[in-house]
Amino acid sequence: MEPDISILAKDLPEAKQRLRSRLGWAGAHAFAEQCLRHVIRCVLSSGQVNRVRVVTNGTLTAAVATEEGANVWFQRSEGLGNAAQEALQLAPERHRIILMADLPCLTPTDVQTLVTNVGAAQLTLVADRHLNGLNGLVVAPGVSFFPELGFGDGLLRNRKLAEGARLNWNEWHSPGLAFDCDNASDFEAFLAARTARI
Repeated sequence: MEPDISILAKDLPEAKQRLRSRLGWAGAHAFAEQCLRHVIRCVLSSGQVNRVRVVTNGTLTAAVATEEGANVWFQRSEGLGNAAQEALQLAPERHRIILMADLPCLTPTDVQTLVTNVGAAQLTLVADRHLNGLNGLVVAPGVSFFPELGFGDGLLRNRKLAEGARLNWNEWHSPGLAFDCDNASDFEAFLAARTARI
């Protein structure tokens, strides 16, 4: 299976606003760019992709994506949920994977393992480390699914959507895919995890 992978990313000047109290505006901007480049590189080097694109509403994000060798889709409607829905409609004949751009601990192996373990599921929900939010989706060919993405209880809301749609679905848990970085406490946990690996 060579899926179509879309990475959802805000325009860099608007990204990681909740980290500005910890990093300042310039630091939050730089960290968002670092995460985006890291996620693109992990996906491209996984060897498990037909196409990788960044879905964004921003020209600076698009420029970074192009530099890193990804395609770009400028979303037509605001919001993460709309961005995901647009991405899912771009390659309905393939498995489609949606990933968030703020996964600083992601590895190529995380991507490889996700792709090779999808199995017969029509939908895979990629959980965050708090088992509350959603950091990604895998949707099988021919399946129409309209996710609800955003801050908060994305995992719970999409479980209910999957059950309501009577889909064969599962959840995926892996450290690299689970670790997103939204606020100061997440950033401190990221620094601790990075230090532990050194």
